[in-house]
Amino acid sequence: MSSNPPNGPRLRRPKMSVLVAEAIGDEIFRRGLEPGEMLPNEAQMMEDFGVGRGTLREALRLLEAQGLVHVRTGPAGGPVVQRPEVDQVAHLLSIMLRGWGVSFEEILDAREIYEPSVAAMAAVSSTDEDLAHIQEAQDDLVRAFDDEDAFLAANRDFHAAIATGSGNRLLRAFWAAISAISDGHETGIHYDARARKGIVEAHRRIHESIIARDADGARDAMSDHLRAQRKFLQRYYPAVLSRAVRVVPPVTGSSRGQR
Repeated sequence: MSSNPPNGPRLRRPKMSVLVAEAIGDEIFRRGLEPGEMLPNEAQMMEDFGVGRGTLREALRLLEAQGLVHVRTGPAGGPVVQRPEVDQVAHLLSIMLRGWGVSFEEILDAREIYEPSVAAMAAVSSTDEDLAHIQEAQDDLVRAFDDEDAFLAANRDFHAAIATGSGNRLLRAFWAAISAISDGHETGIHYDARARKGIVEAHRRIHESIIARDADGARDAMSDHLRAQRKFLQRYYPAVLSRAVRVVPPVTGSSRGQR
């Protein structure tokens, strides 16, 4: 007897590989497996889930795309548990946003809403270690003033350190993903010496407010910083603002090994 309702829409059942992928993921979480731990070999998993080799391998490919496992090759290979990389999250999110036609300016809108609150949280929640990382990133920014690539890397580190200092792992992950998607340098944006000087000064104000545990000051300083960035882009790179966000490349097995 059909499970579809009479004269109703035909229900699509998930592919077996999707169901197996979900079952493997549930097992990883249920058992509390840590990154680096091996899953059972292929023969054992085929027996456990009652599926063929093709279905199992497709399920593992799905989990690998999600960043939950990495399939090693070779005699001692097999599926290994891993923690999803933030870049993997950025890749999947960027595909969704690109499919929706989300613009670069909409990313700026989102940052102007949540990042000032992240800075305010960092002013309250940062540990001594977090404050040291923020200080280090600010020092790197100043040292790298004449090297644009190194300067922008230090800029990202500064904002990442603040997100970490918020004490909220979800905000930290969200910021890292959005940062990768909205990397203006990848879209041809360049910051001259005057713009870089403004960034250094903006970071100094944010940093001082966080050190002083001044949540309102940190929020206002971050808001001013992001508004200044928007004005810079509106003046010099208006075409970029309406451009759809880029798709962040996926993390490969080799790039994971370099981290």
